[in-house]
Amino acid sequence: ESYASLLPEKIHREFKSKFEQKVIELLESKHPVPPTRWTRLQPEEREILKGLATDKESSIRTKAITSLVLSNDKNHVRLLGEIISNKNEDNLVRSVAAISLGMSKNPEAGKVLVKFVNDEDEFLRAKVVEAIGKVGEEEEIAVVKQASADKSPLVRSNAKGASKLIEFRLGGLKKQKRGTSK
Repeated sequence: ESYASLLPEKIHREFKSKFEQKVIELLESKHPVPPTRWTRLQPEEREILKGLATDKESSIRTKAITSLVLSNDKNHVRLLGEIISNKNEDNLVRSVAAISLGMSKNPEAGKVLVKFVNDEDEFLRAKVVEAIGKVGEEEEIAVVKQASADKSPLVRSNAKGASKLIEFRLGGLKKQKRGTSK
């Protein structure tokens, strides 16, 4: 049974639990929700968030995908990778998942994202290389540089920016490590 079937799309919802109510109220908030609110979610609330992030019928799905990363859920990289890899998925949703992985600051995200650098969808490829720039490690530099030769000007532009960002981040990290090892 789909999670969406449990949530009638009405202004006045009947919630299954206080956990569900809290998560949906956060997702539907008209004001930005501070990241600390997402990190403090209870395990039951994280499960509801994951359900909404994977539910194709949910009207707040893209918000749930982004919020899943902010919640520090340990399985967010795998889950978002599954969304991106699903060719039957809406390309905008796949792109939101890629952007969200870039926000995750999780080095494992770069390893997942490189699988989609050659996707047939130009916008997704552009968002994938952009996201790799934010989380990629040395292993991903070659993939991003290769994307600099993509047939799409958008992908090429994002790949060049991502390559510089990775090199800058890694150069800064190396300097920090040298400074702390003295």
